[in-house]
Amino acid sequence: MKGYAVEVFFILAGNNLPSGVIVDSTLAIAIDDEVVASFYHDASNFSNYQYNQSIYSNSSMTNTNHTISVRTSGEVQSLILFDYLTYT
Repeated sequence: MKGYAVEVFFILAGNNLPSGVIVDSTLAIAIDDEVVASFYHDASNFSNYQYNQSIYSNSSMTNTNHTISVRTSGEVQSLILFDYLTYT
């Protein structure tokens, strides 16, 4: 991606899924292979899926090519439901 701004959106799960299903998310966001942010979602606070949820935004990047990755972090399993990203 080439640009100077990015925003990453996820679908976040709620606590209405069957017992034993992974619903929490512990994530690390990296730009150009450098972790720049972390994100945690505790599904117990929500009853349904939440769509179009921004998990990361940055509008101060240099206007060059970049790679962006979102990975699980920590020792527990995490749910990853990528929705979309925007960049300019």
